[in-house]
This record gives sequence, structure tokens and C-alpha cells, in this order.
Amino acid sequence: MIKQLKIIIISFVVLVVLVAGIFFVSVTHLFSHPTSSSSSSAPTASSISLINTASNNITKIAITNSTGSYNINKTASNTWNIDNIAPTLVDSSSVSSVVDTASQLSASSIIAANPTDLSVYGFDKPSATVVVTENNQTLTFYLGKENPLGDSYYLMEKGKNSVYLSSDAMSFMNSETYFINTTLLTVDQTNDVPNITAFTFGGSARTSPIDIAKVNTSSSSSSSTGDSGYTITQPLVIEAGTDQLSTLTTALASISADSCISLDVSNASLKKYGLDNPKYTFSVTIKNKTTTLLFGNTFTDSGSEYIYVMLSGNNAIYRILTSNVPFYNDKLTDLASPLPFIYNIDDVKAIIIQSGTNTWQFNLSGTGDSTVAKYGDKTLSTSYFKDYYQTVVGLVIQGQTSATKNAQLLCKITFEFKDSTTKNSVSEFYSMNNGSFCAWDINGSTNFYTLVSSINQLITNTQKIANNQDVPST
Repeated sequence: MIKQLKIIIISFVVLVVLVAGIFFVSVTHLFSHPTSSSSSSAPTASSISLINTASNNITKIAITNSTGSYNINKTASNTWNIDNIAPTLVDSSSVSSVVDTASQLSASSIIAANPTDLSVYGFDKPSATVVVTENNQTLTFYLGKENPLGDSYYLMEKGKNSVYLSSDAMSFMNSETYFINTTLLTVDQTNDVPNITAFTFGGSARTSPIDIAKVNTSSSSSSSTGDSGYTITQPLVIEAGTDQLSTLTTALASISADSCISLDVSNASLKKYGLDNPKYTFSVTIKNKTTTLLFGNTFTDSGSEYIYVMLSGNNAIYRILTSNVPFYNDKLTDLASPLPFIYNIDDVKAIIIQSGTNTWQFNLSGTGDSTVAKYGDKTLSTSYFKDYYQTVVGLVIQGQTSATKNAQLLCKITFEFKDSTTKNSVSEFYSMNNGSFCAWDINGSTNFYTLVSSINQLITNTQKIANNQDVPST
């Protein structure tokens, strides 16, 4: 009796194993057994395998969804491309992720084995159709509705009756723009920053481009003695600010868009995004290679401000947080040194101050502690004059203005240099409607303003030093 019972139990176990094997085969498609390592992990024990092959066995994935149709193709060099997208735009990691998902496509459960009404699951109007090809073999899947939790889609294989629930299917709802590389610019702070030779800020919103060039360190020009190493050359010649340039180069370390939103670069599309005539442009030149970003309209999404942007030479339109490109609309005051008179006293031959009918000219010779300052025939105290010099070069730009010279001239400052090849530096200060500020014209270009009180104090200090009296240096 016991022997018969053992035989019955063993037979029952064998039967269960056979039934389980038949069920597994019925829901599993093996294009081919993986013959090489794949970046995809095998389906978990609790999942239902729909495709099980090595990702490098996939040759094509054709996807049609609400965004359109596109093909992911394997090339002869075993890389991936997408129809109508330049290879330089494709983000290989995004493509590989979808290919890996397709090669190990799985479902979490069977929702219905043989449903009578497919419209319940959205298969009367599929959300997507996916055709996966391995060499000459293909499998076609339909995506129905999204499940109530929004983390999976109902899935059916063409020619089969079972309805599955698959989170893997979410990958097939991406548009082709999902596969676009969103990195716009990467500047290595160690290797690239020292090799930046130029910046240009342009665009239709600027009356004139702002050009910044790296100072030739071999030059002995006395007007290029600032610490930033860069000079603004247009719309006027002025030292670029050290802190301002440091902030800029830090922002360039890694600029990535939030997403690519269109591959349509027709005139109509560019106009829609404000990129037909960009308000702002930015260029940086590193090792003789210039990269240009074009900025269009700004907009707000979920409380955050974005701007449309293109990388010149790439036919793609992106959106990026304005906080990721804080320099895009920089003004002169954001880039210039707040102290434009960065002239070493050893390089200066004369300083001429004019105000009303008064003119003061101070002639300099010698250097360092041997500096000799004269006002007419009078030799002034070197320490007194150096204190006074600090008040002159300490004039600070307070802001930017488009005021013209059609106003009262309050003061004029001229620097003459010992190097005869260096042009004089001439600044003129004009009254403005706001009595607290005066427009500051530098070498014929009016872009800034400063405090009237600072100019009045300068005139007072100039009279004092002319009388060989000490003045506060700050």
C-alpha cells in the first residue's frame, strides 16, 4: 500500500512539472539563446518572459505611437542609428536602454487569457505598435491602454490571445526626441578653461555684440594689467571682471538641456520658439573651436522658467532651465570689471582732470617708491599722491545706461601712458535725470553710470592733492 502511495505521489509531481513547463513555453518566446554577455539582466523569477535574447542579436526595432513612427537600426559597425536623425545627435545610452528592454521584454502578469472584448484594454485603438527584429525573425506587439496606476501598459502579441501587463512597454511610448543627446556644452575646468581665447555675447536684443578676448600675456600694453586675463574689446575696450569671468566659466562646466522638444527646424518652427532671430546668442572659443548657443523665447512650466535653445550646427530644438544658463542675457555690467581704471601707476605718464573751467595735470616719472609726481613745477609727496591715485582708480561702475552726451559735462579724466603705442584713456561724466547718478563715457562709448557724489569727492580730492595735501585713499 505504501509503495503504491509513493508511486501516486511521484506521478503527481511529474505531472505538475510537465504542466508548468508547457505553460512556460506557451508564454515565452526565445529568439535565440544568448550567446554572449548582455547588459540586460534576465527577467526575474516572478516575471513572464516575452522575448529573451541578447541585445546584440536585435537588428531593428520599429515603433509607432502617438508621437509618430521611427526605426531603431543596428549598423554594420554594431552601433545604433534612428531614421532621419543625424548620428551626432543620438544619445547611445538612451538607445541601448530601449534595445536592452526589447531584448528581455517581460510582463508582470497575464490579465486575460482569451478576452472577448479587446476594447476594454484599449486594443481597438492601440497606443503603440512595436516590431522587434532579430535577423529575419520578427515579433509584433500592441500596446493598449495605460493601467490605472500609470506604471504599465496592457500588451498583446500579434496572433496571440493573451493580454499581459508590462511596465517594460513604457519604453515604447517615447518619441524619437527621447533619443537625442541633451548635452549642449561641457567645459573641463582644468584642461579647457585655460585654453578659452574668446567669448561673444550677441543676439537681436543687444544693440552691439559684447566681445571678450584673452589678453596676450607677452604684450606690454599698460592698459591690460587687470587680473582676469581677459579684455572686453566691443562695444568698448575695458577690462573684464575677474569674478565675473570666473562665474561664467564655472557655469560652462556642464550645460545640459531638460529635453529635446523638436527636430523640426523649418522657418515656421524656429519662429514659434523665437529662434528665427534669436534674442541672445553666446559663443565660446576653446583651442580654436567655437561653440555657439542660440536662445529663443522664455516660458514657465510648473513654476520653473525655461528658455528654448539650439546648438549651432545641430538641427534640434531644446528646452533648458534658465538657471542652468544664467549668462544667456548678460549685460556689460555683468562682465566688465567694476573698476575700469586698472592701470598700474608705474605705466602712467600723466593724469589730467577737468571740471568746469578748472584743469589739473599731474605728470609722473619713475616707478615704485621712486615715483615722482608733479603738478606744474611743484613736486608732490609720493605717498600723498599714491593715496590720491587710489581714489581715482577706485571709481566704481554702478550700473548700465544708454544715456547720451546731451547733458552737462561734470568731469573729464584722461590717462596718458609711458608706452607711446598705448592710446590715451578718456572718461567723461555727464549729468543724468536722476541727480544721484552720472553717465560714464569711456573712450567715446557711453554704457555705464556712477555716483555723482563720487565725482564730486574726486574733484575735492584733486584740489587737495594739487595743494600737496593728503587725501583718504578709500
